Amino acid sequence: MRNRILNFVVLISLVSAYLLPLFITKDTLAISGSDFSAGRIIDDVVFRDKNSMSVQQIQNFLNAKVPTCDRNHTGFTGSSGNTYSPPWTCLKEYNENTSTLQNNIGQFNADGSPYQVPGGISAAQIIWNAGQQYNINPQVILATLQKESGIVTDTWAASWQYKTAMGYGCPDTGPNNSANCSANYFGFYNQVNGAAWQFNQYIINPSSYNFQSGVTRYIQFNPDVNCGGSNVAIQTAATAALYNYTPYQPNSSALSGLNDSSPGGIVSCGAYGNRNFWWYFTEWFGSTYAPSYGWTMVSQFAYTDQTMSNQVNINDIQPGQKIYAGFTALNTGNMTWQNSGNNSVMVGTNAPQERKSVFSAGSNWLSPTRPATMQQSSVAPGQIATFYFWMTAPSAPGSGGVYNERFNLLANGITWFNDTGLSYYFNVKQPTYSWTMVSQFAYTDQTMSNQVNINDIQPGQKIYAGFTALNTGNMTWQNSGNNSVMVGTNAPQERKSVFSAGSNWLSPTRPATMQQSSVAPGQIATFYFWMTAPSAPGSGGVYNERFNLLANGITWFNDTGLSYYFNVKL
Repeated sequence: MRNRILNFVVLISLVSAYLLPLFITKDTLAISGSDFSAGRIIDDVVFRDKNSMSVQQIQNFLNAKVPTCDRNHTGFTGSSGNTYSPPWTCLKEYNENTSTLQNNIGQFNADGSPYQVPGGISAAQIIWNAGQQYNINPQVILATLQKESGIVTDTWAASWQYKTAMGYGCPDTGPNNSANCSANYFGFYNQVNGAAWQFNQYIINPSSYNFQSGVTRYIQFNPDVNCGGSNVAIQTAATAALYNYTPYQPNSSALSGLNDSSPGGIVSCGAYGNRNFWWYFTEWFGSTYAPSYGWTMVSQFAYTDQTMSNQVNINDIQPGQKIYAGFTALNTGNMTWQNSGNNSVMVGTNAPQERKSVFSAGSNWLSPTRPATMQQSSVAPGQIATFYFWMTAPSAPGSGGVYNERFNLLANGITWFNDTGLSYYFNVKQPTYSWTMVSQFAYTDQTMSNQVNINDIQPGQKIYAGFTALNTGNMTWQNSGNNSVMVGTNAPQERKSVFSAGSNWLSPTRPATMQQSSVAPGQIATFYFWMTAPSAPGSGGVYNERFNLLANGITWFNDTGLSYYFNVKL
């Protein structure tokens, strides 16, 4: 046999894989031999998708392939000349202790249930564990099991099928049985784990093996050199791995049988190993090709700022609050993503696509529908991209409530990616502008050293008035911009005050804005303004000048009764 551990070209197969077509299910009618590509049997990201199935999904798959095990099937004589007798254990019932290698083949409890080996784990768990450890798609392992030993669909699997289930440690020119394979790799766990390890080695150390991605190799149609072959330009590392494992390609006759309701009989110089792998994978799990642009989300996050030290409370978002959002994305397609150029990969609003987001204003997005491109300059298939962008919660009146902001990836000018349901779900509080008065004062001048005698105001006297206000709402006040917070006359609102003339007010109804540039909820704002007592004949008397706060263009605040009560002498 050829040693599978040494780092040189390794040839693996079995007589049933390259001479006899294995059982094909009736659902393969939709598959045509013309769809098989010798240079691109399977894409790398599909081959390496270790999370394609959970343990339970693998178990469910095995259960569905063999609903009923034929435990008492009449015995038979295998190709090695050994006679095998019942009871049989099918794969869905198998378990093995991976340390002691004890298994439950042919063992059942008194109630008919499969015997559970102490410390044993199921075949499904063994398959999943190997996939996780070596970054191999469990579907690849299942398809390989079937094309090498037929054990996935066998209702009465023999013990030799478990010993050499993956064809690992077996020569290329002999039957796949215990007499022809190395005992070092006997057993279901050894076979699955060893083959997964080997697949991984082919990919991470490609220069150590004959078949490699990006090169052209002559690949035979059969172990018999007289059957010929052809040059194949190998397009993926995963395809190279399959050829290193089973170094033959199907000829046209072997492929033509795929158009029929059954694979047909033996054809001259036929080889079925890689054809059958492709067949089973496609029939059971779908295309062996990754979509040109595809992704799955690895992580998602939302923080209060770029330090990413404090996560956002999504149920308590303040109006106008800035949120530093982001996510990481695994490239599951077969195209390398770029973050520049005409076809850069970026985030776009979704549900519906190109929706103008209310979170875009003030967030420095590329556009109201495109938050950002990825951080990395390029991300190859199987690698992870990172996206960061700001989101600013809306603060207009009536904008409070729940927002489910949906996004997706797109290659600009080419296509949108598969929709993974990426969503940022925020509960934005209703904008509230409210205040309570902390202090109030009136002085003779800006030095604020002498308080005004409110009962003895001279006509035309200037009064330097002011107050401090606690922000009790949930909006940050600004003293500039379209929505600046200012003092306005009240009772009634927008009343032209007789104290405005000569006082340098913003208008006869608006004395001033606040002193601070911004005041957050819980902080205190200060307001100063001059008031000039009226001096026209007959203007003396008592004046109760009422004021309130307002956010310009948005709303008036709650009325706290702010009043300046002056007695102007006649």
